[in-house]
Amino acid sequence: MGKRILIVDDDSKIASSIEFLLRREGHDVEVVTSASDAIECVEEFWPALAFVATHLPDRDGYELCAALRAIPTEAPPHLVLVSPAVDDAVKARGSAAGADDFVQYPLVTLELLARVRPILEK
Repeated sequence: MGKRILIVDDDSKIASSIEFLLRREGHDVEVVTSASDAIECVEEFWPALAFVATHLPDRDGYELCAALRAIPTEAPPHLVLVSPAVDDAVKARGSAAGADDFVQYPLVTLELLARVRPILEK
């Protein structure tokens, strides 16, 4: 059975490629383009997993991760920051904000699926 997955990215090519891949795997996917839309979306669509771009039009992905972590829940989502560069600074700042994992652009679909499947099977 598919899981709920949220994609927060204002780059339509990236969001569409992740969405296509995950829908093909049978997951229920929502795509939004801003942090404020993401906060609004999770009120109705609480995801098991969220892909969050580090750069968003209204606030950055780090702030969004922290905001999602601050929402009281028994089932927090697995947060994956998506960034053009994943270096020690991105990992440190992302971990401090509550990110669980990191993916670098451009996405390699087989690698993405290999990393996501174990998370969603829990």
